[in-house]
Amino acid sequence: MARVDLDAAGQKVRDWLLAYPSGTPEQMAGDLKGEYGEHAEAMAIVLRDIMARYTNNPEEMADLQAHAQLDRPGHLRR
Repeated sequence: MARVDLDAAGQKVRDWLLAYPSGTPEQMAGDLKGEYGEHAEAMAIVLRDIMARYTNNPEEMADLQAHAQLDRPGHLRR
């Protein structure tokens, strides 16, 4: 398998979670794995693992949502 940018994969998962907060790991993997061509099935495993970091840790999910609120258009940073 070619090198994978895990930071970019993590960002895709975070963006997906913010867009679909009630989504399942299977839905997320189905939506995102196609971006990885011949390695789609292997990446589905990685993507679900990244998602578990947020869904299994309420603090991580709350932090993700808080950062999303700060990054929304029109929000003035201090």
